[in-house]
This record gives sequence, C-alpha cells and structure tokens, in this order.
Amino acid sequence: LFGGFAGTETARDQRDPAAHNTIIDGTTSNDGGTQTTQVVKGASNLTFDGFTVTGGHGDRGAGMMNDGPSDNIQGLVVSNCVFTGNLANEHGGGMYNAAPCEVVISHCTFTVNQATRGGGGMWNDSCSPVVTDCEFDTNYGLEGGAVYNYLAPNAKFVRCTFNTNNSLTNGGAFVGLGSGLSIADSLFENNSTGDFGGGVFVNACSISITGSRFYGNFCNKVGAAIHNFAEPTAV
Repeated sequence: LFGGFAGTETARDQRDPAAHNTIIDGTTSNDGGTQTTQVVKGASNLTFDGFTVTGGHGDRGAGMMNDGPSDNIQGLVVSNCVFTGNLANEHGGGMYNAAPCEVVISHCTFTVNQATRGGGGMWNDSCSPVVTDCEFDTNYGLEGGAVYNYLAPNAKFVRCTFNTNNSLTNGGAFVGLGSGLSIADSLFENNSTGDFGGGVFVNACSISITGSRFYGNFCNKVGAAIHNFAEPTAV
C-alpha cells in the first residue's frame, strides 16, 4: 500500500511522498461520525509506505495498531510515513506494537503524538521492532515521551533522532523495562522528564548503546542523559 502519488505517474518509483502528502485522517469517521480510535491497523506481509497518519484518539495505538495477539502479524514493513497528532488514553499515541508482531520501521517521523500513560510516539509490548532512520520529535507520555519498550526482548533502534520529547516521570525520550535493547548511531537532544533519565531510562534492561550522542537533555532527579535502574547489563 503506497502513498505519495500526484496521479500522473506511470510507475511506482516516480512517486514523491514528501511532495504529494497522502493523509489518512481519523478526526472524523467516514460516515461523518466520531473520531476513530485507531486510524490504521497493521497486517501480515503488508508494506505501508508514504502516508501521513493523524487524528486518532483511542486507548492504544491511536495512529497505528499492530495487534499481534489478535492478528499474529509477520512481515510488516512501515516506511516513509509521518505519524502526527494522535492521542492514546493509555499507550502508544503514534503506534502500538504487541507480540507476536514482526515489524520493520524505517524513514518515518513521529511528531506531536501523546499517550496519557506511556510511549507518546511508540509502545512496544513484548515485541522487538527494528527501527532505522526515524525521527521522534515533540512527543509526550507519562513515561517514555517518545518510545516505551515493555518486555521487548530484542528491540533495535539505528540512526534515529530523538528531539524535544517530554515525559512527566521517567524517560524523557525513551524507556526500556525488562527488555533487551540496542541503540546505535542515534541522537538524543533536548529531551526532558520530571523524574529520572532525561534521554533514556532503563529498568531491568540489557542495553547496548553505541556511536550515539546525548546533548542538552534534562531531568529533575538523576541521569540527565541516561539512568540505569536495576539493570542486568549495560554497555
């Protein structure tokens, strides 16, 4: 499923998602009714590429719900998408991934999404996405302003940017709880939290951070860049 067409193309590789914004807006339902709770639902062997997803308001995965327990999602690819202006009453304002769910996410932007509890941009529940070349900007959650990994055994974030995300308690940009986590060649800048871990907060989490930069992050307590609490290993 591809967006970004002007309507004059003769081949898919002629499209330009940046120039031709294809918007899926959940502000009102297709019959003019109430705001949708989940704008997009993922599926196995789906490529979802070149869309702006906005206006979702539900409990979980207001922008995109990838529901492994219900759908056993395998082979899902999400690329060149923007998730913006989605609000979750619980977790995962922009996107919610729940195991069993095999998802690869690349060249996407998560901006101005909110979650009342955690993971304003993305929540990963026992699911290990591979996330590359993505931007997380100005998202908010109670914990994990941009991303919350909960019991995610092998989540990977490579060449990602986390900028100006905010949380009320822990992990201005990122929380890992009971997870295996790898962050490489990424930037954490100007993220903030009211408690611990202005950039990253991890608890009982095996974590590897390599080639990454932390700049201008803030917390009211301990660990402006990174706070490790009860971690089994940290590199």
